[in-house]
Amino acid sequence: MDGQLWLYYKFGPNVRSWTGARLVSTDDGQTWSPPEHLPAGLYGPIKDKPLVLANGTIVSGSSVESYSSWAVWIERSTTTPAPGRG
Repeated sequence: MDGQLWLYYKFGPNVRSWTGARLVSTDDGQTWSPPEHLPAGLYGPIKDKPLVLANGTIVSGSSVESYSSWAVWIERSTTTPAPGRG
């Protein structure tokens, strides 16, 4: 995990249809991986940086806002070693 940069983002034609994705760099942002789409309904870290546990588990706060409500939750995922690091 040392030296990796993660870029999480949302995309789509409008807010209601946004999907989450991320890019990974292993060379301080010089190059980036192809986009990795997150599972449906997951957006990755929304406001604050994720917490990476000693076992490689990524924990991040996430949320969605709509006209009349706001929902928050915690997302948890595991990391996979970067090429050449596994």
